[in-house]
Amino acid sequence: LTATPVANYRVKRWIGTDDDTSVSNTNTVTMSGNRQVQVEFELAVAVNRLVPTDYPTVAAAVTAARDGDTIILAPRPNEPYVITTITGEGLDLMGKSVTITSEDPNDPLKVAGTVIDCKGTRYIPQRAFMIRRGEGADTIIQGLTIRNAFWIGALGENAAIPNSTFPPNQNP
Repeated sequence: LTATPVANYRVKRWIGTDDDTSVSNTNTVTMSGNRQVQVEFELAVAVNRLVPTDYPTVAAAVTAARDGDTIILAPRPNEPYVITTITGEGLDLMGKSVTITSEDPNDPLKVAGTVIDCKGTRYIPQRAFMIRRGEGADTIIQGLTIRNAFWIGALGENAAIPNSTFPPNQNP
């Protein structure tokens, strides 16, 4: 099934589908007889999701986030946020158009104190974020200090490094 909200609205929840936790515009219903399905819409209002006040981890905030939301990390200079994954590919942003930021990305002290530690090494690579499911220019990561993120490989075909001084077709 496909739900098509009018402008400025989004799917709030599904009832009677195979996955009632989905907030996507599409969902599946397996028919085994008469069945009633409902979809509820809500005004699409962006939400600030505060870590660690409202969400204990960056991953929990990303999971809860909807397109347009902002995930704000409080400075914790002596207790970095940790992002590690079994595959080392980083936290999956799930194609969401979100902003992940410190409390003030223009304040060097806030940026220095808002640390993400990936716990990677040259021999055990870890990325901070996985960006490969359609995230675009409206997915923003800013005002953070990322430590121990290592990965070997070329830049993506469409990758861009704003304000970089690297010659074209060369890896930083």
